[in-house]
Amino acid sequence: MVLASALVSAEWLQQNLDSVVVLDASWHLPAKERDGRTEFESEHIPGARYFDYDNEIKDHDSEFPRMMPSADYFAEQVSALGISNDSTIVIYDTNEMFSAPRAWWMFKAMGHGAVGILNGGLQAWKDATYSIESGSTSNVSVGHYTANPQADAFVDAAYVGAALENDQFQVLDARSQERFDQAHMPHAGNLPYSSLIENGFIKDEQRVGDIISANVHNDKHLVCSCGSGVTACVLALGAFMSGHKNISVYDASWSEWGSSDEFPKA
Repeated sequence: MVLASALVSAEWLQQNLDSVVVLDASWHLPAKERDGRTEFESEHIPGARYFDYDNEIKDHDSEFPRMMPSADYFAEQVSALGISNDSTIVIYDTNEMFSAPRAWWMFKAMGHGAVGILNGGLQAWKDATYSIESGSTSNVSVGHYTANPQADAFVDAAYVGAALENDQFQVLDARSQERFDQAHMPHAGNLPYSSLIENGFIKDEQRVGDIISANVHNDKHLVCSCGSGVTACVLALGAFMSGHKNISVYDASWSEWGSSDEFPKA
C-alpha cells in the first residue's frame, strides 16, 4: 500500500484497518506520571501493538535515554511485533502528537517507506466513535524484517559540531523558546515543535509548509535537535511534509550536549 502522505486520518485508518499494522508509540514525560503501556492495555485501537522505544526498542548500552538501536536489534524487535518489510504501518500516540513522530522517524531511518502517523492520535479515533479494545496484544505472527539503515538519519555530537560550523547545514532546536534562551548550541536556530501542532493535530500541510519555509533554508541539510531526541522528530516530520530532502535528527540532543563541558553553549 502506498501512503499519499505522512499523515492519515481516523476515517482513512478505519477504512483500511485490516490492511495495516497499527502501533501505539505513546511515551510520556516522567512529570506526567503516566505509563504508556498501562494505558495501552486499558484502551487501544483494535489490533494495535505497543511500540516501546523507552524501555525495549532502544540502545540498551547507551548512557542516554531512548537512543536508536542497531539495525539488527531493531529488525528483531519489530519482527516480533509482526512487522515485515512489506507491511504498511500507521503509528499513533495518546499525547497530542508528542511521541508518535519519533517512532515514525525510526522506521524512516531503517528505510521503511510505507509508514504514516494517525493525525490526532487515539483521541481523534475516539472522537470519531470507532471501536476500542483493551488488554495485551496476543497471537501476533512473527514478521520477517530486514533493516536498511539510511545514512545520517540519526547523527551524533561530532556530526552536529561540524554542522554548526558548516554553511551547508542548518541546526534547528525543537525545545521551547524559554529553554532555548537559557542555553543552546551556538549558531542553532529555534522552532518549538509545538508550533506545528494545534488542538492535538499536526497543522495542515499548507500551514506546516509556511512555518517550515520561514525557518528552514530549503537548500541546506537540516539537523533537528531537542531535549532527548523525541520532539526533534516532530520538526523532521514537518520538514518531510514540506518536501525537504536532507534531514537528520541528533539522537542524544540536549541530554548529551547540555550535560558536557566539552561542547560550547550560547
